[in-house]
Amino acid sequence: MREGTGRTGNGQRRSATARAARQPAPGRQLTPLVADITDLSYGDARLALQESVARLQASDLDIEQLSATYARAMALARHCEQVLEQVEQEVLQIDPDALADGDAAQPLTTQGNAG
Repeated sequence: MREGTGRTGNGQRRSATARAARQPAPGRQLTPLVADITDLSYGDARLALQESVARLQASDLDIEQLSATYARAMALARHCEQVLEQVEQEVLQIDPDALADGDAAQPLTTQGNAG
């Protein structure tokens, strides 16, 4: 095996394939690769981002996992931002004044019911 492939807790080498084949906890699915992120809903992407951040904070990743997890987290964050920007544009098309300063925090009222 080539140098730089990580080691198990007992000093044995792990291949990149073995590290990549890490199984999820029972009942959990493996999160999709970076290439599949654009297919995720905002909620799923946000959950995957939170999971990636938790893995990064756990500090038990080898350097290859750290790099891949960081790249995935950044891609997830970009995707979430793009979805939010798209929704904002859609809201502005429906109601150009909807996101004006101060208006976003105001509750919606119907005519005759205000006050």
